[in-house]
Amino acid sequence: MSWNIQDSTGDGSNKFENNEFLTILKQANILCLQETKKQVKIEGYLSFNSNRKNSRSGGVCILAENDLRKGVSCVPCSESDDIIVVKLDKNFFKLDFDLFLVCYYISPAYSSYVKKYPDCTAKTFSALDTLCIRLRQKEAYLRIIKIPDVRKSLTRFHISCHNLYIERGRYETPLVPREERWCTYCFFSKGLKPIEDESHVLIDCLLYSSVREKFNFHPQNIVDLVGLLSNKTLDPTTLTATARAIHSILSVNENFTAYYKSPDFHSNTGQCIML
Repeated sequence: MSWNIQDSTGDGSNKFENNEFLTILKQANILCLQETKKQVKIEGYLSFNSNRKNSRSGGVCILAENDLRKGVSCVPCSESDDIIVVKLDKNFFKLDFDLFLVCYYISPAYSSYVKKYPDCTAKTFSALDTLCIRLRQKEAYLRIIKIPDVRKSLTRFHISCHNLYIERGRYETPLVPREERWCTYCFFSKGLKPIEDESHVLIDCLLYSSVREKFNFHPQNIVDLVGLLSNKTLDPTTLTATARAIHSILSVNENFTAYYKSPDFHSNTGQCIML
């Protein structure tokens, strides 16, 4: 379970003393919590915390049931206070390889923390890129891709740390329900309401057709896409083209997002959208 709890004591009461809150949390074996703003401990769970120095904002925590103690360990992360990492041991969990669970927090653009530290988001993205390279040294694709911006885009795609509305809608105020995070291009050009997620922009959306053609990038589904990035089927030429296509699609998406929030979009379409 991953949950932004929006300040464990923000309303003057301790949420971790609320039975209903604890009941929801304890439905999961492993939890990733954001905006904890303090050290978190729950009876029956291992607790791994990281909090910002000299700031009450932010805070991330990973909790794992005590029964998983032998299979879960904390990975030191010096890259950022906004990131916490644990390793899930392949032998304990009967997996083909170790898994690294990363919990991170990005402050909203309008927050006082961003106003005080305007480069904090860029630093967190850079830290995630560095961290992923360090943790995934066995993954050949991160060594093959030499262009930093392309590698960063692929890293952001892997950990869902991108501008697509499926993620961006979580941080807007008020929060946009998942089923309403539509692709704006499809909505205004076709009257359709598909969710703007990874599958939609990489495979279906017509806004990115020229990018797919340019890089001969035509996955039929997410399984195909995973295959293109798998070490078992790794081909440097295909990998590089795939990474460049993902980078270009995410870049086009960011540019279009900026456009439909601008006065030019409203004057050209006659539409008004609040995002």
